[in-house]
Amino acid sequence: MHFNGCVSNRDTVIVTANALPTVDLTFSDSQLCSSDAPLMLTEGTPSGGSYSGMGVSGSNFDPSSVSVGNYTITYMYTSTQGCSSADSSTVDVNICTSMRNNVSYQNLKLFPNPNKGMLTVELATIEKEAIVYIYDLMGKCVYTENLSESVSIINLKNLNHGIYIVKFENGNETTQRKLILE
Repeated sequence: MHFNGCVSNRDTVIVTANALPTVDLTFSDSQLCSSDAPLMLTEGTPSGGSYSGMGVSGSNFDPSSVSVGNYTITYMYTSTQGCSSADSSTVDVNICTSMRNNVSYQNLKLFPNPNKGMLTVELATIEKEAIVYIYDLMGKCVYTENLSESVSIINLKNLNHGIYIVKFENGNETTQRKLILE
């Protein structure tokens, strides 16, 4: 075919339009105390995305690193097709004058902290078997143990020196504490 003296070639192109991934970020507890240990961010779905916002480092939000107020945390996910989508949720950081921990963890003690590898966990009451998870600051679970006694000694000598988040679960109740390994 000729157009103004030029030869035109035709080509067929197949275009695939992939749907954007459906991303959700909803916090089960958006009320935090400025003195709380860093909160491990695990609520973003689908898993495999990344978090951003003031006070966010890796997969953690540290309420002690920001002033009192509302903070938007964004979760960005990119699908295997290269399509990206995000969702945001707000956390409210307050100065708390009372204990906010769950009833069964009001008398939770971790000692010594800072620690050299042998951690004592003391729970005043255990209603069911509790589970302790220890996460590094990148959000990787590096230790898990079921606790059935009110006092347990956990050997952490195989972990590197640094800051960890200790998460306790007892049924639907959870709490987190910061642990320093020297």
